[in-house]
Amino acid sequence: MAERFIEAGSAYALKLEKADVYRLPYLSSSGPGFAILEAARKADFQSILSRIASGFASGRWDVPTLVAWGISD
Repeated sequence: MAERFIEAGSAYALKLEKADVYRLPYLSSSGPGFAILEAARKADFQSILSRIASGFASGRWDVPTLVAWGISD
């Protein structure tokens, strides 16, 4: 699944050969995958979620905003 995102996750998709570079650490050893799992286990998600929620509190984002699209967007 992650491979599909790397290959075609946006308009700026990588060619398969270039995407392979990002896969190499995971193919040659299980260490990088275990490191990601360990980092996720140690993350304090409740604290992170409360910080995100306070950042999106009502009124904090009430600012004038201009949204403009171009021909290629």
